[in-house]
Amino acid sequence: MFTARKIAQMSAFFAERQGGTINILKLVKLLYLSDRESMTRHGIPISFDYAYAMDNGPMLSQALDFINGIIPDKSDMAKWEEWFSSRTENHQIKLIRDFGRDDLDEISEADLGVLEAVWKSFGHMDQWELVDYTHNNCSEYKKPPKGSRNAINDAEILEAVGVPKEHATELSEEIQAQRRLDAIFSN
Repeated sequence: MFTARKIAQMSAFFAERQGGTINILKLVKLLYLSDRESMTRHGIPISFDYAYAMDNGPMLSQALDFINGIIPDKSDMAKWEEWFSSRTENHQIKLIRDFGRDDLDEISEADLGVLEAVWKSFGHMDQWELVDYTHNNCSEYKKPPKGSRNAINDAEILEAVGVPKEHATELSEEIQAQRRLDAIFSN
């Protein structure tokens, strides 16, 4: 299920590992790679956000909006601001609170395992190394015309991580059904 609180908690996990402040582009890449790894392991994303291809590679649409302060729902804005200050001039966001495992109530143990694995594999990279990595290693990414974006279908991600086409289509339909339910119950 997609929630602003879950995106904030996923982001907090990575910001805390980075020392409390994290580059926005790096964070966006880590969030995308987390959903991708969750799809590899469990057949579903953690965030249930929508993936898009942009100039700097794949990213999660609503997560990027939150990071950029584009949050039309005031209650969602409050959930984000509980964790982070506004973005800085040098393209970073800063974690504004301490937290423990109990505070990450939107993150399951399985999700936490994915986040830990993504950090272990990619946390040492800077944002430009992650851009290069996603361009070269995420076959679902197709560079869009400069300055635009294209949706990345869940089935494309699933196939790219090794799920057979038929099963990828089924899982993609289940993910879409969950997003429709989220939309109904979030209003």
